Parts: sequence; C-alpha cells; structure tokens
Amino acid sequence: MSKPYLGPELLGIPWNPEKDVSKYIGKNLIIEDFSSEESVKSFLKTFILRTYIKYNFSYRLAAPYAVVDSYFASSSPGEGPGRLDRTDLRFQQLISTDLLVLRLLGSDPRHGQYSSILTTLIQERALRRRVTWIFSKYRIESSTFEDVYGAPFASFLEGGEPGFHRVKNSGTK
Repeated sequence: MSKPYLGPELLGIPWNPEKDVSKYIGKNLIIEDFSSEESVKSFLKTFILRTYIKYNFSYRLAAPYAVVDSYFASSSPGEGPGRLDRTDLRFQQLISTDLLVLRLLGSDPRHGQYSSILTTLIQERALRRRVTWIFSKYRIESSTFEDVYGAPFASFLEGGEPGFHRVKNSGTK
C-alpha cells in the first residue's frame, strides 16, 4: 500500500487522526477566520492522511500571487512583466490537480488581476470537476478581503456559482 505524498510544507505539521473529514470529499470549501497558517496545513494533512487510501488524489497549495505569476508567463527571463499565457504549464497544473488549496492570507502583494485570474482558475477547475478549497484569513464579505483580492472575486464566491460550502473556523481544528 503506497503512502500519500506530503510536500515539504506539510512535514512536521500535526494532524488529527480522530477527525472525520469524509464529509469534505469532493466538495469546494471556503474556510474563513482560521487561527493560523499551521491550522490550514493541519486540516489539509488530516484530510490527506484520512482519505488517501480510498481516494488517491493529487493536491497543491497555492498563494494568489503564485497563481498570477503562473498565469502571466515571461517571454524570456528579464523581459519585463510577461505576457498572458493561460497555457503555461504551471497554470495548467493548477487547473488539473485534484485538490487545489488557495491560501488567502491577506498579506499577499496587491495586484489588480486577482479577481479575474482567480475567478478564471476556479471556473476552469469546475469545468474539469476539480475540487478547490479556499482558506481565507478574512471573511469573504469583509472590506479587507475586497481590498486585497477585489470586490468582483468576493461577489463571485458569495454568488454560489462555484458551489462552495462554507466551513466554520472550528472545521480546521
């Protein structure tokens, strides 16, 4: 029996072998107001270790700026901000991985493209029936969230189109 791959970001992170995480299988989640980034990683590690044997899947953690960076691929090193390239391998990996975990910590560098690129990514993933989890340090309807990630993205998430289930902060413990 093979063991799940745990990336370096999950090594040494505690997990809860008692927690029933089966109710989250195949669901898009929004978890807001989490206590720390370690609690995000602990929740993810618990999910992976408790479900992997039955549901072998790939996962990826991503910060919004890394998503933007993968969306705009540079033509060549040192050639400025890059060109729009949705076909870039890094962006395609974000679309195709089974479980994508977006960490919206509120400390991401300001970028005017978050709304459109994150919305596009989630829509592309939904078309391929891929699961997306969003861990947001701030509530989606807060002014801080809207200031950093854009009001259109907040509206998109609140609108219910991507089919996200909100999990209370206690869901990460």
